[in-house]
Amino acid sequence: MKRRLLNLTYMQQIVEFSGMSVNFNVKVKKNPRYVNEKKCTGCGLCTEKCLIKVPNEFDRGIGERSAIYIPFLQSVPKIATIDRSVCIECNSCQRSCPTEAIEFDQRPEYLDFNVGAVIVATGWDEYPIMKYNDYKYGIYPDVITQIELKRMLSPIGPTEGHLYRISDGKKPKIVAMIQCVGSRSLKGNPYCSVV
Repeated sequence: MKRRLLNLTYMQQIVEFSGMSVNFNVKVKKNPRYVNEKKCTGCGLCTEKCLIKVPNEFDRGIGERSAIYIPFLQSVPKIATIDRSVCIECNSCQRSCPTEAIEFDQRPEYLDFNVGAVIVATGWDEYPIMKYNDYKYGIYPDVITQIELKRMLSPIGPTEGHLYRISDGKKPKIVAMIQCVGSRSLKGNPYCSVV
């Protein structure tokens, strides 16, 4: 996506980086999404027709997604991608695509850029709650993380903004929230967060 002097790139990893201020050389590996970015309109027909359903990582496994999917509703760009680790290549997505955007033969590409500045979005990892599992997360189905709660309370989340118990689908009568699990603790991190 280009906005004046800004070039946003997706599904890419930096493999080489050199240079100095305002003159950087960056080599990136562009991973295939197996969907032509110029042809895909984000209509979602392919995801509806896909036979494979797996836990949706974006919804922290509470909901499901197809083998071909748009990562989340406000994805930029709103283009489908195929998870080849679960795709069975039944071609139902290919048959349903009105723009013929499905390309199973895509391969990684290597691209070179000369840029004046680089913003690297490193992402974030949730605290590994199973490491110090005092609250029995994963044992009791209704013990959830703040991120899972956030996804449930989102109007575009797996429960469309409604809070339900995972164990039986009923609304909870009482909710207890425990903050800072894994931080400010002798067992976990002695600090709350760090940049």
